[in-house]
Amino acid sequence: GTMVDPRDQKSYATMSVAGKCWMAENLNYNATNAAVDYQITLQTDNCILEKYCPPTDATCTHGAYYQWDELVQYKNTDAPYQGLCPPGWHVPTDAEWQTLIDNFSVNFTGVSANALVGTDLKNSTKNFKALLEGMNYLNGSTWTFATGGVTATMYWTSTLSGGKAIARGLNNPYNPSVSKYASSPANAFPGPAAGLPCDNVFRSKDCAGAYSALRGAPVQAGRCSALVA
Repeated sequence: GTMVDPRDQKSYATMSVAGKCWMAENLNYNATNAAVDYQITLQTDNCILEKYCPPTDATCTHGAYYQWDELVQYKNTDAPYQGLCPPGWHVPTDAEWQTLIDNFSVNFTGVSANALVGTDLKNSTKNFKALLEGMNYLNGSTWTFATGGVTATMYWTSTLSGGKAIARGLNNPYNPSVSKYASSPANAFPGPAAGLPCDNVFRSKDCAGAYSALRGAPVQAGRCSALVA
């Protein structure tokens, strides 16, 4: 399926896994649609919605990157955080990510899913189509794993652990697993969004109601999941 973000009219592919609707593309939103320079400008709580574009994709064609605090918009709503996600969507929790991993492929289920399902999540013929365009470390000029022999990326969850934020990771060419990493919130990753079943998400009256009630905007250090009933 598809959904349209009512804030900027961008369209995103979606998929349904285990009764939950997920974005099948990385979020790419800020108020002006212009990225800030990750080598110069910090993402801060300044009422400006900020995003980074990786050096391999200077216009964020494949989605934007966000630090965790910017992605969840400094926890401006109760968890799970809408953050930068479209109205009616939220930054998925670590538990929601695990449900996605456990149910994404009939080939990899149960205890084998964490170890093997990364193969399908990275497969461009499958719904998720993870793009391994690297990551930005600690609010600085260092962008790693974007090119070369090993490429990788991490996806934010909304879950905190001991002052760090849980991220899930994928890499090529060595590892078919989905890693789990407690990361500094100052790193910049992409992220998916998740939500309730797709038929609930796409009713326009629900999105309009959520938009009037909630403040927020999206992320590519993640994807979003639908929130409204």
